Amino acid sequence: HTLRVDYVNWTGSAKVKFTYTPRTSATVDKVKPLAPTGLAWDSYPDAEDYASTTLTWAKNKEMDLAGYRVYRRVQGTSTWTRVATTTGTSVHDSTPATGKSYYYEVRAYDKAGNESTGSADQGPVETPDRTAPAAPVLSAEGVEASNNLSWAASADAVRYRVFRKTASETTYTVLADTTTTGYTDTSASYGRAYDYKVSAIDAAGNAAASNVVRSTRTITPPQNVTATVPSWGVVFTWTEPAGGDTADYDVYRSTTSPVALTYDNLTDCRSRKTSTDAAGNTTRSCTDYDGDRGTTYHYVMTRKNTAGRWSTGSAVLTVTRPGDEIAPPPVTNLTAESLEYGVKLDWDDSTAADLEKYWVYEDLSCCEPEYLGTVAAGTSEFVVGPSVADGETRTYIVVAVDKYGNSLAYQDDPDVADWSGPVSKVTATELDLRPSTVPEDTAPCSVNTYTTLGDHGGMYIDCADSVATEAAGINVYRWDRATSTYVKVTDTPLAPTATNYTDPTIPRGTTVYYMLSVVAPDGSETFSNVDSSVSLPSGA
Repeated sequence: HTLRVDYVNWTGSAKVKFTYTPRTSATVDKVKPLAPTGLAWDSYPDAEDYASTTLTWAKNKEMDLAGYRVYRRVQGTSTWTRVATTTGTSVHDSTPATGKSYYYEVRAYDKAGNESTGSADQGPVETPDRTAPAAPVLSAEGVEASNNLSWAASADAVRYRVFRKTASETTYTVLADTTTTGYTDTSASYGRAYDYKVSAIDAAGNAAASNVVRSTRTITPPQNVTATVPSWGVVFTWTEPAGGDTADYDVYRSTTSPVALTYDNLTDCRSRKTSTDAAGNTTRSCTDYDGDRGTTYHYVMTRKNTAGRWSTGSAVLTVTRPGDEIAPPPVTNLTAESLEYGVKLDWDDSTAADLEKYWVYEDLSCCEPEYLGTVAAGTSEFVVGPSVADGETRTYIVVAVDKYGNSLAYQDDPDVADWSGPVSKVTATELDLRPSTVPEDTAPCSVNTYTTLGDHGGMYIDCADSVATEAAGINVYRWDRATSTYVKVTDTPLAPTATNYTDPTIPRGTTVYYMLSVVAPDGSETFSNVDSSVSLPSGA
């Protein structure tokens, strides 16, 4: 073969131009730069004997390179922390003086934000321990026998140093060194205020001081006592003194001031609660329900500490209970209307200016009246029910109640009248919607209906075991008052294993009666007991 080479001799000027713009957006460029190479380090102590580390590496060749990110991690861990970002090829880092050793790596990143993998790790860079432990958070409890200090343990601390000074002193005295997280100062003088602080010290001698707390060996009476007077009583709230050493507290009440701290003036302050206010203070509260409304009282509180010592009295609070002690008069024109699903009670609105509600009862000849419900002021009717319309005669009572809780009250005492005053009563005989005929109960099944508040009447079916294997099915019948007959409501018999049924065609706002029939294989039927179900009218 012969190789042929042709030469072209161009003459003149070439007028060719072109431009090139790299596409570096993150939506186009998905390629990471190469990991930097040549990473080297040098560490030396700075002027304060802290570790100072210089890192250098070779320059990457990517045209779209944006820079480098330098990362550091503690030896023995895998978590990297970014410590620098640069466009150059060297970085100076003040390595934390924690006594731990560190490794470094460098990653390149481009203009699209793609970051390379890390360079080869370099280290370990050893550091001196110049970092103090976390400062303890100190708290103090002043009790009768001592000032008790406590704090949470600080990481890296090997011991704690306790300091104390009086409120008037300017310098602290070392009380003790301890490896525990508490100290009991029994040398503090009773009744004198002391400032305390605690330093956490690590093995290298680094120390961090706590907050300063003040504590006094004393029994402080309840502080910041306030009183509010809702309709039901007087509610006291007070702030727990510093130290929180309350074991109990008493409340004294008198119509005269000053209040004598005697047994006769001691009141039963109930509903005791403990909570925390917005400032983090522990607060306590209790309620005196027993004072007379409309009366002015003076109150003083004392508290007992955990050493069993009682404080002196708090500042005197003077309050007047609002309202009165007079029950509203009986309601008037109380009437009863028998309905197909219950009894409707109606009465005139009470004229009591402080009326809050009405209580409705059924009067029972045997015993205490049965509470039926509450009606808000502004409404003067109540429907007893849903209740089966089976012709029974019942008596109902409506009692007015004011916002202070005053009302005529039932007295369960054979030596006094039933009520503390005259009450309004009304007697009503329910409608009698029971079937006029009831078939003989011979079926091996029984029906137990329940009252429904919706559109459907419901029932439970309880049959002998033989029905499931020997019967052809179960029919449900409902009494029709218009025709005085039982009408079948199941188009096809229920399965002989049925345990419940819901009637979607039940009339609304009335009492209906159901029974079951067990259908034998030959089509004959035997009938169960009859039971009632009540439905409320639409919208009730």
